[in-house]
Amino acid sequence: MRLKGKNIFVTGANGFVGSFLVESLLKEGAIVKCLVRKSGNLRWLKDLQINYIFGDITEPESLKGALKDIDYVFHIAALKHSVKKMDYLRVNLQGTENLLEAAKKESGNLKKFIFLSSMAVMGYSGKAKPLCEQDACRPLTFYGESKMKAEKAVLAYKNEFPVTILRPPAVYGPKDEDVYAMFKAVKMGIRPVFGLGKKHISMIYVSDLVEALLLSALTPKADGKTYIIAEDRCYSWKEIQDTLVAILKVKAVTVKIPKAVLFTAAFFAELFSKTTGVNLLLTTQKVKEMTGDWVCDISLAKKDLGFKPDYCLEKGLKETVRWYKDNKWL
Repeated sequence: MRLKGKNIFVTGANGFVGSFLVESLLKEGAIVKCLVRKSGNLRWLKDLQINYIFGDITEPESLKGALKDIDYVFHIAALKHSVKKMDYLRVNLQGTENLLEAAKKESGNLKKFIFLSSMAVMGYSGKAKPLCEQDACRPLTFYGESKMKAEKAVLAYKNEFPVTILRPPAVYGPKDEDVYAMFKAVKMGIRPVFGLGKKHISMIYVSDLVEALLLSALTPKADGKTYIIAEDRCYSWKEIQDTLVAILKVKAVTVKIPKAVLFTAAFFAELFSKTTGVNLLLTTQKVKEMTGDWVCDISLAKKDLGFKPDYCLEKGLKETVRWYKDNKWL
């Protein structure tokens, strides 16, 4: 139990990755405080022995007193879906800055601030040249740009307390609602292919990402560094969908959706969002992410953290499908 008795502060605890992290922290014997909004859905935290701190990273006043005597901060909370650039900056950048400042003021003996970023800060890769930490960041989206700026804010505090940044690509697993749409489509007999070219992506199963978060907290060599975290190989969309079709035991027809069609659909979805205030998953920003290669190299994480993914695609998809079926999602 590597974190037994340690005081841990987690943002985004009621989300997909955050809730898995909280469960792992409790198994480690940690004392966990979770920052949640009063309007937040706490379904994934139900019956867990945690301390709720009701507040919001975008409201500095709500953080007062929340980080006193904290040993580790895991900053997982982020805005991923909006059509407004300022929304991303307000939550992902300014919210991070608020949390860093609160940690500086209140956590006099903070052992580590761990920030969950994203491969979105880097932009497209090529299959023949996976991205690594030394490559320049060229974000394609408002989300990626806001995360890149938040990373710079985190690193600016590295002389105040130890910090580590993790960049995962597509994260999947039980409880996830973003990748779930693909599972549902395949179950209905449709294999959507976005764009007309053959695309490759790196992926990470949620439990492996959580283990990387814990390793980054406990590894002094990781202080002040950024790590890409993924499975140690990439997959084509065809491989992913072939595997999913086999697991679900269905017949599915491939439907190629040209980039122009996706952008048109996203344009009208954004008009709907701006009119109603409802944020939809499909935006022109999201289409940019969906239609390129996202392949990465995890050599540095393996070397420094001793990170070794436990889940290959087939194993991870099987676990995810089992959970979706058990919970009547599929």
